[in-house]
Amino acid sequence: MRVSKKTSSIFVFKPLFCVGFVLLSFSASAQFPPPLRHDPSDAAKPDQTLQKPKPPPKDDCTNVDLNEAKDSPLRKIPVYDQDGSGTCAAHAAAQVLDYWLIEKGYQSKSEINPIYAAWVDLYESRYFPSDFGSGSSSFKVISSLKEKGICSKKYVAHALHELKTTGNLTDAELVHFLELSAHNLENSRTEARALAETKKDRYLYACRFEDLYHLLQVKKWLGLTAGDVLEKLFDVCPPRSPLKGIPDPVEFKFGSDSEIQAVMDRGLDEKKPTLIALCSGVLNNPSFRGLKGLSSPVNRMSTFNTKDDCEPHEVVLTARRRVGNSCKYLVRNSWGADWRPPSSECACITESGNYVKTCDLYEEREFVGCWYDEKDLVPNTGRVTLFSERKK
Repeated sequence: MRVSKKTSSIFVFKPLFCVGFVLLSFSASAQFPPPLRHDPSDAAKPDQTLQKPKPPPKDDCTNVDLNEAKDSPLRKIPVYDQDGSGTCAAHAAAQVLDYWLIEKGYQSKSEINPIYAAWVDLYESRYFPSDFGSGSSSFKVISSLKEKGICSKKYVAHALHELKTTGNLTDAELVHFLELSAHNLENSRTEARALAETKKDRYLYACRFEDLYHLLQVKKWLGLTAGDVLEKLFDVCPPRSPLKGIPDPVEFKFGSDSEIQAVMDRGLDEKKPTLIALCSGVLNNPSFRGLKGLSSPVNRMSTFNTKDDCEPHEVVLTARRRVGNSCKYLVRNSWGADWRPPSSECACITESGNYVKTCDLYEEREFVGCWYDEKDLVPNTGRVTLFSERKK
């Protein structure tokens, strides 16, 4: 889902090995022993056991958790559910941008609607005319939003209101409905058959299909793709607010596992949420491996390095901690606040509003992320996107 216009290089420093040569002499002097000389190195050496021990190696997995503080921007950002809309990059990017806006005091500009963010990316690139959201990346979404600006959340909510309420759908469900119905209408002989096929979708179990179909017919929008419908809704947005004070995103997609992990750590070390693109299979099955592990200069998320069962997905890293000999990362997903994989520990906000790093089901209010071991997460990570204020 991610193609970038910008890349940053990671330099690999290789050690230089010095090779010594032994020169053999066959001169006459070699036949007699050399005169005795005092060698300072022969002096008595202090007992090595009494020397000061070397300090332990630096721990690259120091604890960082952006969820802990009660005034953390993450407490003000919802855990989204993309509902099969294929807009994971936009959902991930919107959360990280909101974090920056809230932290910098621009609370009124936060809560960027992820569906609006996905549409802006589509509008800027015109790359996905028939498959809304597919093929995008958080890097592209952020770059497009910085170029076009943010439409107010009040206007976006108003623009989506009629279609959402008529169909009894969320923002993401509406996008999924529009894409699915357009596809079914294109491949069915009649509207009735297309409607019957759309009703079978598992994401739309609460949809009022007939009412929404009728409204789209009246507006003459039935059969249009999600991108085309949203263009009619969003393109007349009043003057947009620029994203001031937000650094440009930096994308890393080349290098070894250790190099890509170093970039993941860099973002967290700077106390900022970090965007990663990975093979989604690892989220439900930690033993899953979706990358082939080819070395540079191969793009880690390219078709050359991804296996057939790797489905690209974007998430946000918000914490890191050491557990025993392992480094674990907290992954904030966009599959809803009630999602948790069967084999992972998850963090949550309890009913009393407290943040718990590893919570039980009975004390759950909403899950805000799940923990993954570095040995599982890193080999499945193909790209890292972060905002760095570090001077180059």
